[in-house]
Amino acid sequence: MSDRSSSKVSSGSCSHEEAGETPRHAVPEPTVDIRNLTFQYPAKAGNPRFGLRLPSLTAAAGERMALYGPSGCGKSTLLDLIAGILRADTGTVNIAGAELGAMTEAERRSHRIRHIGFVFQDFPLVEYLDAFDNVLLPFRLTRDLKLDSQARGRARDLLTELGLPGYERRRPHELSQGERQRLAIARALVTDPCLLLADEPTAGLDPHRSQKTLDLLEEICSQHRLTLLLVSHEPAVLERFDHRLNVQELVVESAS
Repeated sequence: MSDRSSSKVSSGSCSHEEAGETPRHAVPEPTVDIRNLTFQYPAKAGNPRFGLRLPSLTAAAGERMALYGPSGCGKSTLLDLIAGILRADTGTVNIAGAELGAMTEAERRSHRIRHIGFVFQDFPLVEYLDAFDNVLLPFRLTRDLKLDSQARGRARDLLTELGLPGYERRRPHELSQGERQRLAIARALVTDPCLLLADEPTAGLDPHRSQKTLDLLEEICSQHRLTLLLVSHEPAVLERFDHRLNVQELVVESAS
């Protein structure tokens, strides 16, 4: 596999146009639009400052993109910058039509909750909550979301769509690994996001389960026209993506 198999994704730029379709979300395309981003962590004694420099990155509604590179190269840092968990030192990070750099921390958090879904490799679930309440957990953690009949209906619809009909009252320990993962994906989608960030979702899975997980994510993103940014270092995973970004190429280090 070559990271240059797609000229639309590189350390310099990434873009993709989809014509003839109306976006499901009323969000200006592209969903992700980053320009001239720089970020550096504070210096640590005896160690160079680690940072990232990204001239341009765009991803449209429905586009799927893989972020890869060796451990410690900044893949999760880049996801945190896109999510607004970290704030760029310079440049613009426009997500779902809003410039994160112009927001306060509270505003970024509200924007993240409403527009971004997260899928992690360990898909953490709350063991004392049943499946239905695990899906609805984001609504119970913030006032930015309204827990109403529409939200509850969406939770039920997602459980059915993801192959978990009738599982509403089951606890996580009563579910298989695959069922737990699908439950975590339902929770990521219940807020109706336009962007899905997946951090090593297939790490530790056998090849068969990994394949099924990727099939599911691809199907969901296609049906809901979600933009997917997925972090992985597994060649078999990366081969499934036409658009790939080597995060190692973005790394900058300085002595102070």
